[in-house]
Amino acid sequence: PGLTAGPCSIMAAEPLKPAVFPVRMEVDAMVPGALGGFPGVAAPFKLSVSATTLTFAPKCCGIACCGQPYTVSLSQVKLSKMVSVPYTAPGMVIQVEQERHVALGLKLWMDGGSKSLEECFDTIEAMRKLVIGQVLIAGSMEMSAAPSARAITYYPRDATRRIYELQTKLTTAKVDEMAKLGLGDDGGAVILTRKTFGVEMVQEKPTADGGSEVCSVFCQAVIEPAIFLHTTTAAGPGGRPVFKIVIPGAAQTDVSNLRVEVPADVILAAPYEDVKNEGSVDYKPLSKGRLAAKSAAASVSAAGRYIKRSISTKGSNAAPPARAASLRTSGRASLPSFKES
Repeated sequence: PGLTAGPCSIMAAEPLKPAVFPVRMEVDAMVPGALGGFPGVAAPFKLSVSATTLTFAPKCCGIACCGQPYTVSLSQVKLSKMVSVPYTAPGMVIQVEQERHVALGLKLWMDGGSKSLEECFDTIEAMRKLVIGQVLIAGSMEMSAAPSARAITYYPRDATRRIYELQTKLTTAKVDEMAKLGLGDDGGAVILTRKTFGVEMVQEKPTADGGSEVCSVFCQAVIEPAIFLHTTTAAGPGGRPVFKIVIPGAAQTDVSNLRVEVPADVILAAPYEDVKNEGSVDYKPLSKGRLAAKSAAASVSAAGRYIKRSISTKGSNAAPPARAASLRTSGRASLPSFKES
């Protein structure tokens, strides 16, 4: 079971497994001249990055040894930066605050090239970002495939911020009140509807044949690198099953809970719930492969130019909008409805 308070969902679950990286490390005091470059030899460690700590377990000859692990709380990490020193392998520096003591500089590098190092760096920065404050994660779920991490595509930060603001505003609106957020010509629009138990969100996007495809949409403020979705199965045309995200507490049958680990690059591209935290960790744009709409970032940045609001004139007993199903149709105005399975 989960607890829902507006757009933020919190569910009890087992802790996520830490990300593990083989690194070489040297520790120096942060004093002038101490970080002039990387030495030729340093001790090997197994670095485990969890939601709250960095743990360095010493290794001997490639295997773990009996040395005491060195653990750093992410709340102590003031900054971390990639470092490129001429004639040496690229690495990173992590500054660790120690109250009344001089700050420590952890100098790390690893075998495997810059790509492996960047993955390690992004993971550390993403976890550090979550320690500072809640991060907004929004995206759409492909409804023709079974719910999974592969069925989810994420929105860029500007679209995520707009969706969160509309979702928050609609939580206190009248039932059936709606809001619409345009995502550009390729992305279609996100349509938010106030229901009895919360806000239902779907994305309508045009297809190559002139029709329309509908996907479920989610937006959550997270404190760990994971999202929680309540999903159910519906019957589409011809009895084919489709999957959608449902509102916790609504009368639904066959509801499943889906927990998806959010990749580090998605967290780094996401906005903070509290705008005062922006700038605490360097922003990294989301790669095109993860974007829900190619032109979404440019489309929603124009001060709400594409946002349209309307009030439904239908009675409270009216059938739910047909766009709640993930279907392909020949026209945007004639999406067929479906029955809950």
